[in-house]
Amino acid sequence: MKDFFNIKLPKYVIYAFYVMAFFTLINSCNGCKANKENMRLRKEITELKSNTYNKEELNIRVKINNLESEKSTLHNMNEIVLQNVRPAKRINEIDLEIIELQQKLASLPNGEEK
Repeated sequence: MKDFFNIKLPKYVIYAFYVMAFFTLINSCNGCKANKENMRLRKEITELKSNTYNKEELNIRVKINNLESEKSTLHNMNEIVLQNVRPAKRINEIDLEIIELQQKLASLPNGEEK
């Protein structure tokens, strides 16, 4: 029994150390994969940030779309009902407002079309 503790114990401790070192090496490789994944995600986030609109630009684009929709509705209403008084005045006002908003949008720092 005395020989077991003196001879065998250090051998098992060394094997345990090697096993722990091996698992540490494997875990560090997983860390490399995680770092690569983080870099890929950071790149995607940067691309998304560059392709999004700021609040002012988005509000202008929404107004333009709403005005174009209203103009289309007026055209359709005009064609269906065939009123004596046509909504041409409002259609012209909408056209002028759309042009004004598009010019405002173009003057913004990131106002180019996306």
